Amino acid sequence: MFKKSFIVSILATTTLGVFVPAAVSANEITLTLKDQDVKIVGEFAGFRQDAYIIATETGNLHVPAKYVDCEGDECLIFVSANTQGN
Repeated sequence: MFKKSFIVSILATTTLGVFVPAAVSANEITLTLKDQDVKIVGEFAGFRQDAYIIATETGNLHVPAKYVDCEGDECLIFVSANTQGN
């Protein structure tokens, strides 16, 4: 499950509306917290240490990929390698 401080941080920021972009950009993605009704919309700025980096008006937000579902052209597709030979 989510760490309480992570959820509180996300909820506090989304309540202030900093994730709503003024205009739709080509790099825009939507991250939806799993098992929550919280969406984060912003410009994809990168992916590092298993976390999406979303550019917001107040700076970059790092969101662990395991906590969200991603929608948008910049979303990464995770593929697990089959380690068993067939």
